[in-house]
Amino acid sequence: MKAFARTLQFLALALALWAAVPGLAGAQTVSDADREALAGPWNGVWTSDTHVYDASLRMEVTADGQIEGAFTWKLRKSNRPAYQSKIGKTGTEYVRGRFDAQSSLISVDGDRLDDPNKILGTDKYRLVVSENRKTLGGITWDHGSWGGRIFLRR
Repeated sequence: MKAFARTLQFLALALALWAAVPGLAGAQTVSDADREALAGPWNGVWTSDTHVYDASLRMEVTADGQIEGAFTWKLRKSNRPAYQSKIGKTGTEYVRGRFDAQSSLISVDGDRLDDPNKILGTDKYRLVVSENRKTLGGITWDHGSWGGRIFLRR
């Protein structure tokens, strides 16, 4: 399991470097079919060592791969006492980033929250889209640990 976690951390670092270096990803065109498939809705689960959330994601992807989207989160489980009364509450996290069509990689970061129940924090997501564009999963920053895991399906 530790080797898997290290592999996921390496993937996150590689994606972060890819996204940070101007021109590294190069010019691209995202097909209309990919843009439609990536829009979602995507539904699944996010887990960490302390929380489990149901997740729903919708995205808009431009022809050059820019992404704007929103996660709707529902707190399903937490081992933290302060969150026990918040189980079942929802919130929205808005994200921005990019999609690389050639590698099927998505790199988005939380931009802002609509979180009246105080159950969320913004996160960073490094995700891989399956070739058939029906599964999406990867790791999240989770306060610097890169220990968050997310798995979504259309």
